[in-house]
Amino acid sequence: MPEHRSTAVLATEFDAIARALASQPHADRLTPAERHALHLVPAGPLRVLDAGCGAGALSRALARRGAYVLGVDASPAMVELARARSVGAAEYHVADLLHDGLPPAAFDAVVSIATVHHAPLDDIVPRLAASVRPGGVLVIQDVVSRPRLGDLPLNVVAGAVRVARRLVQREPASPRVRDLYLAHGASERYLEPHEVAAAYRDLLAGATVAHHLEWRYTVCWRRPAVRRPSPAGLAPVGLDQR
Repeated sequence: MPEHRSTAVLATEFDAIARALASQPHADRLTPAERHALHLVPAGPLRVLDAGCGAGALSRALARRGAYVLGVDASPAMVELARARSVGAAEYHVADLLHDGLPPAAFDAVVSIATVHHAPLDDIVPRLAASVRPGGVLVIQDVVSRPRLGDLPLNVVAGAVRVARRLVQREPASPRVRDLYLAHGASERYLEPHEVAAAYRDLLAGATVAHHLEWRYTVCWRRPAVRRPSPAGLAPVGLDQR
C-alpha cells in the first residue's frame, strides 16, 4: 500500500484543481451518493462541520436546509473558491484535519466527502468522531475501488450511468480539471467493498454502511447520547428492587 502523501503535497494538488475549477462556469450538482449523505443529516438549524469541503457544494446544500456550516479544507485555493461561491451561506477556514485541533463535541453533525482516504483511517476517523456532540451524527463518504473481474459488469453500468447523467445535465467538459484529478489519484489506494465494513467496525461501533453504484461508500454513525443520572435516592424506572 502506498504511503499517504503529506498535507502540503495534497494542498498543492488541490490548489491547482481549484484554480482550474474557478476558470469555468459552475452549477452546484450533487451526485446521487452525495445526496444520500446530505439526507443523513437532519434538516434544521444544526451546527455542521464539512470536513474536506473542497469548493463548498455540500456546505451550500446543508446551509439551504437551515444548517450553520463550518467548512474546512487544507487547500487555501479551495477555501478561497468556496468563499467566493458561498457568500453568506457558510463559513470556511484552511485547516489540516490531522494536525489542527478540531473542537471536541462541538457539532450536531460532521460530514466528510472523499477525504478520509488521504490519511490513515485510524488517525482521521477518531478525530472526526470526537467533534460530534452526544446524540449527533458522523457521515463519512469516500471512494471505493472495484478492481476484480467480477466487478466488471457493475463498473460498466456505473460508467454508463455517470456519462448519461453528465449528458443530461449538460455539464461542460473540462480536460484540465479531469487531467488534474487523474494525476492526483494516480498513486492513491482506495478500500475495496469487502474491506469497508472491517475497516470501520472497531473505529465506529454500530455504524451503518451503504455502497453506491458510482464507486462510493457511505458510513453513518451516531454518537451515543449522554444518559442523565437518576436523582439521588430514586431508583431508575423499571428496576426491580426486590
